[in-house]
Amino acid sequence: MKVARKIVLVMLLSFLGVFAVLAYVDSRRVVVEIRSRTTNELRVAGRALAPTLAEIARVEGAARARACVDAADANLAAVGSHMRWVALDGSDARVRLDAAQRAELASGRAVAFEGDDDGVIRVLTPVATQDAAIEIVQDAHQRDLGASAIVTRRLAIASIAILVAALFSVGAAIVMVGAPLRKLTEHARRIGAGDLGRRLPLTRRDEIGVLATEMNTMSERLAEAQRRTREEAEAKAKAEAQVRHADKMSTVGTLAAGMAHELGTPLNVVGGRAKLIESSTGASPDVVRDARIIGGQVERMTRIMRGLLDFARRTPTTKATTDLHAMTRRVLDLLAPLAQKREVSLELEPDAEPLEVDVDVGQAEQALANIVLNAIHATPRDGVVKVTLHRVRATPPAERDARDFACVSVTDEGAGIREKDMPHVFEPFFTTKDVGEGTGLGLAVTYGILHDHHGFVDLHSTVDVGTRASLYFPV
Repeated sequence: MKVARKIVLVMLLSFLGVFAVLAYVDSRRVVVEIRSRTTNELRVAGRALAPTLAEIARVEGAARARACVDAADANLAAVGSHMRWVALDGSDARVRLDAAQRAELASGRAVAFEGDDDGVIRVLTPVATQDAAIEIVQDAHQRDLGASAIVTRRLAIASIAILVAALFSVGAAIVMVGAPLRKLTEHARRIGAGDLGRRLPLTRRDEIGVLATEMNTMSERLAEAQRRTREEAEAKAKAEAQVRHADKMSTVGTLAAGMAHELGTPLNVVGGRAKLIESSTGASPDVVRDARIIGGQVERMTRIMRGLLDFARRTPTTKATTDLHAMTRRVLDLLAPLAQKREVSLELEPDAEPLEVDVDVGQAEQALANIVLNAIHATPRDGVVKVTLHRVRATPPAERDARDFACVSVTDEGAGIREKDMPHVFEPFFTTKDVGEGTGLGLAVTYGILHDHHGFVDLHSTVDVGTRASLYFPV
């Protein structure tokens, strides 16, 4: 708006200055034209009267001719003109002629005098044979004022036209310049505040339209750069989390191997002695029962130690091309009795096309069995565990480029995983199961197996709805 006002003001002052100069020049031109026309009129009048007065002077005498001139002067006074008889013999002190002017009069031509100071035009027309001339005087000042008034009116009309045009220009500038610039300013403020989702709807093809297009392009580029920065930050955070998790797993693995080695022998001794007591003759029923309990608990601790060893021992993978459908069916058939015991149904939805992957079959089956086993434990009675297989294109954690994977998804109908527990589900010994139902090593082992196969595990859980665990094997 301020720019529009400044532009209109500069244009208005420029036009007024130009018209003032033109008016001055025009007024001077009109004055000159009027004076020239007045001089010509006086010359014509003098040439018309001179022969008549000469004839009157010749017939009736010079006095009669002067009387006629005086009579005519009385009539001309009403229109601002005067006429008088002028002697050219030098007796009239009011007439001062130089040699050139006298020569003009002697040759019969009229002589004109224009006075800029008093605005009077004088024309001397010689009267033949009388050594005299008729002086006709016209006051041009009034005509000059009339000409100036005409020019002033023209200037006033032009000024009014300029003012009207200026008002229309201001309105047009507000609509065509002020409003678009205001939109551009508001858009720039939104960009500065971080709002990069909006776009200017301006479709003009002038400089403002070009500026709006460039601002829209800038917003898109900033949004893309912001998105890339956010993705890089997320990828970096995931990579750091992966490194921390790998370090934690390595540390826990070393600790687990040590514990399993140190506790394995004492547990074997305790288990062996419990069996001796249980099978000894003469032992009371209470002693046999206690020995049997001790043996059962030793077996449970032995299984935990075996799990620790499985978690800690990173044996080299022996990969082979395997049909993922067949492998999944084998795992489900293996766990079907446990599912029936807990009154849980297992449903398999295979992909329409074959899914062949290069995996260590034993490790891959163990990873899948851990996931399905967790789903069976989480699902209530009469619930369903769905297993689906499909080919997908996904982006692994801590990476930016998507790749092709064979995905096995296991969905349960359990209570779900609380949000505060999600960051810890892959940590060893972390479990949400009841005491005695799990060691907290299943997901940790699965995570390690998928990591060794250059795949990954993805969990999505909703409290009171269920959990979907997906294993991604590269294809």
